[in-house]
Amino acid sequence: MEEEISALTLDVLSDVCHSEKLAIACAKVENLYAAFDVKKYASISRGRRVFTFFGWIDAENANALESEIESDDLILFTRHAPETNARPPTLLKNLPVIRQFEFFTRLYGLPEYDEIDPTPVLAITYTLLFGLMFGDIGHGAVLALIGVFIQRRHHVNLGGIMTIAGISAVVFGVLYGSVFGFEFAPLWRRPTTNISETLLFATALGAGLIALSMILNMYNSYRRRKISELLFGANGFSGLLFYSAMLWLFFRFFVQGLSITLLVVFVAAMPLAFICFKHPMENFFAGRGFMLTGNIAIELFETLLTYATNTISFVRVGAFAVSHAGMMHVVLQLSQSTAVTQNILILIFGNALVMLIEGLLVGIQVLRLDFYEIFSRFYKGTGKPFKSSYNGIEG
Repeated sequence: MEEEISALTLDVLSDVCHSEKLAIACAKVENLYAAFDVKKYASISRGRRVFTFFGWIDAENANALESEIESDDLILFTRHAPETNARPPTLLKNLPVIRQFEFFTRLYGLPEYDEIDPTPVLAITYTLLFGLMFGDIGHGAVLALIGVFIQRRHHVNLGGIMTIAGISAVVFGVLYGSVFGFEFAPLWRRPTTNISETLLFATALGAGLIALSMILNMYNSYRRRKISELLFGANGFSGLLFYSAMLWLFFRFFVQGLSITLLVVFVAAMPLAFICFKHPMENFFAGRGFMLTGNIAIELFETLLTYATNTISFVRVGAFAVSHAGMMHVVLQLSQSTAVTQNILILIFGNALVMLIEGLLVGIQVLRLDFYEIFSRFYKGTGKPFKSSYNGIEG
């Protein structure tokens, strides 16, 4: 019996030993396979003894990798000099709430490595403008709940954007005093109380956002060392001075009722001369002489037209706020002229129809304002994405 137990013990130990050897062998084969696969991304020297990997890696992981291989004499880690001509890829990093709006940023195009990430600007402006145009507590709450459902069920960023936009609509619904079209005492004002003031407020808000986009363009130009664009561009310092002067003249004449003299117009329009002669001045400072390029009259007309149309385009913010309240007023009027059962059905159908039509239109129009009136002034969107080609090998 003792001999049988000893033999059984030896068999068990033998099996354990074979299992350990097999596990070690499997791990070694797996490492060899991974190493062989990684070689596809390497440049191999003539003697096939040196493997060189080149690619992009974010600063945090680069520091971690450098520390990890510091004690390994067979590995050398180097960084490219800042003056390299290669275009670095772009890796967006934002807070979780703002990260939802990266979906819209990618639709327009990723920023260049030396451009400011427009996602925070997009998140703030989209949320603000959507609430202004779609302010209703009930409609906003329904939209937010739909967004939560889409986010949890399908895990798409559009659901998160709908949730944030819905919350903004709820906030402005409180300010407007509206819930499913029924009105109560507003904390701020009703859009339909004074339509002209509503439209004027929307235009003033748009002018402020356009001025902000010019400041962002000046910052991008400074980062790229494009001094002429910073100082003399239509969206640079000269453009900001001219646009601010025109807004001041508009306020002086139409709001304060003061007269405008030729001297005031001349002083206000002086920055426009720098915008018109931007390219000739670039040629002059580059040693190519004061060369005129293009048609200055046409460029001047396009610049003035762009300032005007971009500003007027924000009138739609107030117009949609008024139309939303007007459509709900029609729904309530129709429901009051019928029986109780029909009244409820009209209220439900009318609210659903307004939410569907207005929500879709407002969502598209706000995105259009961000893309064409704001982004076009400071953002190119021609960057390339940062991608990982292999485990830990960035390229």
